[in-house]
Amino acid sequence: MADSDPAVYSASACPGLLATTARGIRSNTKLIALLSIWAGGLGVTALRWVADRYGLSSALWISALMPLLAFATTRFLPAPRVHEAR
Repeated sequence: MADSDPAVYSASACPGLLATTARGIRSNTKLIALLSIWAGGLGVTALRWVADRYGLSSALWISALMPLLAFATTRFLPAPRVHEAR
């Protein structure tokens, strides 16, 4: 089973991006945190535009359906690789 720690998962999901030393894992965690904050800001901006244009109920329906969309997209993620001990 994969580790539930985001730092370990992000380091194993993109191993060539940053070094997997202790400093690299911290940098990877910062990168994942910054990307999630950036994506959240874009999502809030888009939902505000939908609420202004089509009404609050449309924006609430979209935000209620977002977890289902996230679940559907995670079904296409590759299985985590298991590294053998050396």
